[in-house]
Amino acid sequence: NSDNPFPQSTGITNMNCIRFLLVLFSIVVVASSISIGDRLVRTYTEYITLPTNVNDAITQGWQSKDQCDNNLGIAYNYLGVAPQVDSPLTIYFTAAGQVAGVGIEV
Repeated sequence: NSDNPFPQSTGITNMNCIRFLLVLFSIVVVASSISIGDRLVRTYTEYITLPTNVNDAITQGWQSKDQCDNNLGIAYNYLGVAPQVDSPLTIYFTAAGQVAGVGIEV
């Protein structure tokens, strides 16, 4: 049949298409389940687990000026509203309370 765009000689069949789609679906499922981690840890001289949401930050003594920087988020500092010499780490959170980034004051 000359109207068939995929003649049998090319090896493209419905079964091959189904197999391809199943493999592609499997790759998408595996890739979507990969995580970048479930915690935030500072490792200078010792491992210290850091808060990963605003509620944990407040409970652990992190404070904020409640001002949102449109490029970074809402800054939280440990035991103060600004970075300290002995605590230079700033964690930025989104308005929804999720970690947006981390900064160090040097």
